[in-house]
Amino acid sequence: MEYGRLNILRLAIAIENKIYIHNLHDLSPIKSIETSYNPKGLFCFSLNEKILCCPDKHDIGFINIVNIESNTEIHAKAHSGPLAFIEINAQGNLIGTASVKVNFG
Repeated sequence: MEYGRLNILRLAIAIENKIYIHNLHDLSPIKSIETSYNPKGLFCFSLNEKILCCPDKHDIGFINIVNIESNTEIHAKAHSGPLAFIEINAQGNLIGTASVKVNFG
């Protein structure tokens, strides 16, 4: 399954283990990002379109925070199980996630 997002500057398409980002004006490729198995196409852009968050390619429960302009990445642990949801605020400085498995205790 494929999922896509469109904003003013960029088009992003998520397939099962990769996200492709293209310039919307001429559809030229900007970047491709490998993810872990991502059948729901989880990823999000900040409102300023500089930050993209997605599941990390190496570890389950980790997120990859990508600055598209500076081409830098940060990997952070979010959960011990697979991600079910990911979202970023408009400024790109707060990230919310949820996992498939909930632990109380």
